[in-house]
Amino acid sequence: MTHDTANLATVDERLQRLERQCTRLKLALIALPLLAGILGAVAADVADWKGKSVTTEKLTLVDSTGRTRAVLQLSAEGPTFALLNDDQSPLVSIGKSKNTKVGAIYFYDDRGNFATREGGHRPEAN
Repeated sequence: MTHDTANLATVDERLQRLERQCTRLKLALIALPLLAGILGAVAADVADWKGKSVTTEKLTLVDSTGRTRAVLQLSAEGPTFALLNDDQSPLVSIGKSKNTKVGAIYFYDDRGNFATREGGHRPEAN
């Protein structure tokens, strides 16, 4: 009888192991589609981000080394756009003239020193 009891214990252990394996497989079969759904939703969000528009208050463009090279932003004075030299000094900026509040383009030399401006004047009254 001890031989039969040993065989029965072995069969019982094997049955318990198979039941645990079955439970794990069931959980995997439930989790796998959920994971695929989550990854699909994330991929859809990324695809939407690469769409036709971006909404932001400030857009900064950087070069391959991470230095800021262009900035489009909204400030209290209104929208501005700036192109920057390698040393982050201004090269060209577009925005409102501080005095006349009329659009102007400002040009700077390679060291960021103001060179000239175009626009920014109020039209002459006729």
